[in-house]
Amino acid sequence: MLEVKSSLTKTGAVIKALEREFFVRYNNKYWYGYPQKMKKFFLDNLSFISTFHLPLFFDDNKIRFNTADPLIKPWIYEVMMKYIPYSADADKISTSQLFLKFSNMEFNFDDPNIELPEVSSDPDEKALINFTFGKESLVTLGICDEIGLDNNLIYFESPNTSPIETRLKRKYSSIFSKKLNKNIIKVTGNMYDLCDATNFGRPQTEWGYGIELTEYALQCLPIIDNERMKFIVFGNEKSCDNSYISSEGYRLNPVYEQSSEWTNEVSNIIKIITSGKTSVFSLVEPINELAVIKILHNRYNLLGRFQFSCFPDNHPSLLETPWCHMCTKCARIYVFLKAVGADVKSVGFKENLFGKKYTNMFSLFNGTTKHGIPYDDSGLNRDEILFAFYLAYKRGESGHAISLFKQKYLDEAEQREDELYKEFSGIFNSRTMPSEIKSKVISIFKEELSNGF
Repeated sequence: MLEVKSSLTKTGAVIKALEREFFVRYNNKYWYGYPQKMKKFFLDNLSFISTFHLPLFFDDNKIRFNTADPLIKPWIYEVMMKYIPYSADADKISTSQLFLKFSNMEFNFDDPNIELPEVSSDPDEKALINFTFGKESLVTLGICDEIGLDNNLIYFESPNTSPIETRLKRKYSSIFSKKLNKNIIKVTGNMYDLCDATNFGRPQTEWGYGIELTEYALQCLPIIDNERMKFIVFGNEKSCDNSYISSEGYRLNPVYEQSSEWTNEVSNIIKIITSGKTSVFSLVEPINELAVIKILHNRYNLLGRFQFSCFPDNHPSLLETPWCHMCTKCARIYVFLKAVGADVKSVGFKENLFGKKYTNMFSLFNGTTKHGIPYDDSGLNRDEILFAFYLAYKRGESGHAISLFKQKYLDEAEQREDELYKEFSGIFNSRTMPSEIKSKVISIFKEELSNGF
C-alpha cells in the first residue's frame, strides 16, 4: 500500500510520497495569519487532491493518508470520471479498464472524520486572478481594471519543475510590476511533479493530469482569506467546452477541467469551503481564443506585449524568448497573432513560423511533430486555425504555410466564411460569470467584436 504523509510547515505544507518531498510555500503574510483549523482542513484536502492518483502509476489500488477524510473527495471522483476517457484515449488503452481500475481504488485515512472549514469574515468586492502571462489572464486583468473590479494577481511558481520558465517569468514579472504598478503574489511549490509518472521511474502517461486548476483553487484559500476576496477568476474560454468522440465511442474533452461545467463545480467547492462568500468564474468564457487574442492586442496592447503562452522547459533552446519555436502551441498563437494584425516580434517571436521548416507545427496540415500540445493534436481547434489562416491570407501574409493554405484550404474557408465569422467573432452565453459583472464584460466584447476582425 502506498503511503502519503503530510504535515504543516511554517510557510505552508509538505507532502511525502514515494520517498520524495513535495511542498507548497506562501509568503508569511498569507500563511501566518491563516487560522489553524483552516490550515488543517487545507492539508487534508491538498494531500488527497495532489496524490490520490499515484497508485495507478504502479498498477496498485491502495493508498493511505495520515490525514482526515477530505471534504472534496466526491468532486475529485467526479472530475476524474469525466477525464478518464481522454486519458485512456491519449494513452491508447481501454477506457473501460481505466474506469474499472479507478473505481476499485481504496483510500484509507488515519482520521475517518471529515474536517469542516470555518470562515467568518465577509469578503470585499475583489478578485484574485490566476495569472500566467497567458493571453486569457492578461485580458482578464485588462477587463477587471477597466470595469473597476479591484484585483490581485496570483502566480503558481514551480522553480524546480520549470527552471527556464521560472527564470523568464521572474524577468517578466519585474518589468511588468514596474510598468503597470501591479504586484504578483507568488505561491511556490513542486506539487505539479506529482502528475508526471516519469518522476517515479514509470512510463509517460496522461493519467495523473486533469486536476491542476481545482488544486490551484484550493491553494488560493490562504490568499482569499487574508485579502478578503469575493472572486477567484480563471481564464477558460469558450473552446474549453469542445469535445470529440473517441474510437471507442466515448465523448471526451482534453481540457475538461477548464470547461464551464467544471468551473461551476469548482465554484461550488469554494462556496462550500467559504460559506458561500467566494465563487469562481471565467471572464472570457463567452468568446473563443481568436477573439481573446484580438481584444488583448487591440484594446489592451500594453498588456499584450507580455504574452507568454509556451512551455520553454519542454523544448529548451538558446533563445531568450517565451516561445520555443518548436511546438504546436507556438504555431497556433503565431497564426492567431497574424490573423488579428498583431506584431509577432513585440511578443518575442524571433522566426517567421510561416516558413517551410515549421509547416509540421501547424495541426491544420496534419503535421507530425513530437512537440505537439494535446489540444492541438486532438483536432478540436481545426476550424479556428483554418479561419485564422484565412484572415492572415486576407491581410496579405506570405510564406510556405500561407501558400499551402491557399492550395489546400482556401476554397473551404471562402465557402464557410460566414459560418466561421459567426463562430469566432461571436459572443456566447456565460454559465459562470456573476450577473453584476456580466453586462459590463459583454459590452466590452461587443465593442471589440461587432465588426469582426
